[in-house]
Amino acid sequence: MGCSVIWAYLELFGASRVDRLVLVDESPALVIDPDRDQATIARAGAIFSDEELRALCRGLSDPESREQVTRQILTGMVTPACPNAILDRVLAWSLRVDGCYAAALLHNHAQQDWRRQIAQITLPTLVIAGQHRALDGRAVDRRHDPWGAS
Repeated sequence: MGCSVIWAYLELFGASRVDRLVLVDESPALVIDPDRDQATIARAGAIFSDEELRALCRGLSDPESREQVTRQILTGMVTPACPNAILDRVLAWSLRVDGCYAAALLHNHAQQDWRRQIAQITLPTLVIAGQHRALDGRAVDRRHDPWGAS
């Protein structure tokens, strides 16, 4: 969620106090817009249908499934080589947040579409994206709208 905090800051306060940016591995839009073509959906990094997002949030809110759903989310965020001890520590930290709050935060975060805000960035920006992540880092090219925000 770090990039969305930066994008929100720029939207609210502008870039006058920012010199340059480093954006690491965050999709500008997580919920699939069924009116978009597959290429645009892929460039945006959208990975959830509305129903999938709602189901995930229900799982986070439910005390019976919360730990399993949280583990599933975290497992998708790390390399398969990540030691179980590290994953267990991050899971323990994540479970300190009330499930209903975690679900509300995830739902709000996933519903945002930052493509228009990103297209307005004129600061020198380094974008880093992992090879096996949803965001296609190769799409960043200031000669055109990289995320199809039109």
